[in-house]
Amino acid sequence: MSAIARPTGKIRHGRSCSIAGWEGRPNFSRPFGLAPPVGWLYAPTAMAERIVRGWKVSLQKLAELVGSQCLTAREILTSELNSPCLEDVLMTLGEGDAEDGTQIAEGALTAILAGKLEHEAAYDYARVIEPLLNRVAIPLGNTEGDQILLQLTYYFPNDSHGRWNPVLQACNLPKLAVAWAAPNVDFPWTGSAGPDREDYPWPVWTCFDVSMLPELAAELGRVTKQQIDALSVEILVEDRESVDDCRNELWQGLQRLRGWIDRAQAPQEAEGVAWTKTGNVLMLVMDGDQ
Repeated sequence: MSAIARPTGKIRHGRSCSIAGWEGRPNFSRPFGLAPPVGWLYAPTAMAERIVRGWKVSLQKLAELVGSQCLTAREILTSELNSPCLEDVLMTLGEGDAEDGTQIAEGALTAILAGKLEHEAAYDYARVIEPLLNRVAIPLGNTEGDQILLQLTYYFPNDSHGRWNPVLQACNLPKLAVAWAAPNVDFPWTGSAGPDREDYPWPVWTCFDVSMLPELAAELGRVTKQQIDALSVEILVEDRESVDDCRNELWQGLQRLRGWIDRAQAPQEAEGVAWTKTGNVLMLVMDGDQ
């Protein structure tokens, strides 16, 4: 069986699920409010949430890493730069077993760096992009202290894939509303060489390209806290008691995203493994409960 539909028999760990082999499956999410099948393991969680993390990176230099063998999987996974995410990545890939997860992660990174890609391992590749970027790109928000959190805003009463999309439209952020959580990253493949993204929809990797960054910065520069506070209760929450906290979480996330966009556009003094002095993009990952 392929990595995309890996069977599960353990409680999954990390960001993607609370039902073993259910919400955590890359290609299958539990409908909200529906009980798991009889006999499936249940690991209770206090509150569902998602996180968004960001990196400044050159798409060209990132693509050049495929097949370059300029690093080893072990160098990436043992890097101190990966301390914020490594446990989650390994436990998620290993379905609760860090040793299994390490083997899968090493295999996926080795395949990327050797340029020997297989469609069946697409989900594994999507999971190891984060530790790869931590090692070769510039993290803009990749820890609990500087990531974007969707906790109360995870429960926005809509069916959009990114949860925020209709609310961003209501905030007069039309370009961001379309771009938010759009699965538009082909890496580690180029062009149409990879499998259909519907085969590995989680986590969601999004790129805000060079031409898009100024437009998004301009949109976010116009939005005010007063606009957020004026949003109707109905578009935000079903429980009116949490509406103020919900607005604050959205505002904090938008302000953080604005800062990432500004930093992504700023010139660098020197080039790095996967960034250039100018012309870098902002790559985002949305992860957590589906």
